Amino acid sequence: MRVLVTGSSSGLAKAIVAILGARMEVFPFGKTDCDIRDMDGLKRIFAHISPQVCIHLAAVTDIDLCESEPELARAVNVGGTENIVKLCEGFKARLIFASSPFVFDGTKVSEYIEQDLPSPLNVYGKTKLEAEKVIQGSRVPFLILRLGWLFGPYVSRFSAKLVGSVLAGQTLRLATDTIFTPLYTIDCAHFILRAITENLEGVLHIGNYGSCSAYEFGCVVADLAGREKPLPARFEELNFKTPRPRNFSIRSKTGLALRDWKEALACFLDAVSENPLFLCA
Repeated sequence: MRVLVTGSSSGLAKAIVAILGARMEVFPFGKTDCDIRDMDGLKRIFAHISPQVCIHLAAVTDIDLCESEPELARAVNVGGTENIVKLCEGFKARLIFASSPFVFDGTKVSEYIEQDLPSPLNVYGKTKLEAEKVIQGSRVPFLILRLGWLFGPYVSRFSAKLVGSVLAGQTLRLATDTIFTPLYTIDCAHFILRAITENLEGVLHIGNYGSCSAYEFGCVVADLAGREKPLPARFEELNFKTPRPRNFSIRSKTGLALRDWKEALACFLDAVSENPLFLCA
């Protein structure tokens, strides 16, 4: 099976290539190869590979950048997805799309399930929801995955800064009242392999089992690594530029679940101890 992966520079893409590559022909490409806003360039890639599955990860994910440059965010996150959808239709390829729990407003007191009504607070969440609707309105067989809070090798997100700072013994203030569901990129890649082989479709929430605050996540890192714990803080004290949901924890009503996030985190820290470069994007 031929699998095309957009957004190849991301830590998740690297995990997908590593896991799926042992079973399938995987063709990753990134912005330096072709910008997903470039329809002609995308056509050449699709024509050359003739993918049976496209895993679409490419996006503007910097929340503050999306807020300050909404036209760019929509051009890439929505317009780029429209291009991918059209080509999947033309080449009869299945589409797996990486979405986000930021499609929700965070006011729910429990974990969000697939049937909850989206109501995004910021431009990033709005563009992800718009992209979901583009896919759902198409003729493409699709799987939309709303992914938990990603951590893992080569992940260039806040999780990498958090883990790196705690391991380095740096003082870090983390929110006690922002709740999310961690997702280890390696576990996510294994799930995507399963999704392809089992032809899973629809909208699914994927995360490791359980939820936590950023402060709790940092404390578990500290405990596992024998480091000083971070300092607790309230959400309002951290002065985020862009509105974001206070609760973006998720679970799947289908019963699909990955291993406990603490177990996954322990595996990641073991990997980092053997290869510190895993914390470098």
